[in-house]
Amino acid sequence: MNVVFDYLVNGRNTLRGMKMLVEKLKDVDLGHEPFVDFISYWLALPKTNGLPYQSDFNPADVRHLLQDITIYEMLENNTIRCRLMGTGLVEGFGWDYTDHDYLSLWAEDDRDKLLYHFKKMLEMQMGISTDLIAIAQSGFEVSGSAIWLPASDGNGKATRIIALTNEDTPKNSRDPREDKVVQVKASRISFIDFN
Repeated sequence: MNVVFDYLVNGRNTLRGMKMLVEKLKDVDLGHEPFVDFISYWLALPKTNGLPYQSDFNPADVRHLLQDITIYEMLENNTIRCRLMGTGLVEGFGWDYTDHDYLSLWAEDDRDKLLYHFKKMLEMQMGISTDLIAIAQSGFEVSGSAIWLPASDGNGKATRIIALTNEDTPKNSRDPREDKVVQVKASRISFIDFN
């Protein structure tokens, strides 16, 4: 059963009449075999207070996914610091945004929405499934999808986000070294309920 709720930031609907969708895991169309592997691995990790520790996420266990994994940290100053960016994503973006604020890649109007999504994901211990569009310097759009999963830091606080991204646009459609990604936006976002 899907649950829909109004998307509010500071008491006002900021998605122009759109609703947020919460889907049960069994109802989510993952559409990409690595996403199944990624979620299955996350589900199998030991949990404390409902979440795995990010430190229990062993890249060697999912080596075939590693190039497309990113690890983020939600900081108290409302930034989302990229702690690790997979080599496949670095290559596709044309640059490495490790240690940068992920929100800075989003249009200013969308940053509050994205921050809200990630805070809700961590608070509610849900995943996020999204369709993304990365916009290169030339205006060329690279489409893809991602699964974002919550995790705890070493102190047991839900501040970590582990993501797997899949690029749908053919790799030879642009030279990322010459045409770097400068902005990201979402065309679809839904929460994943693991209960």
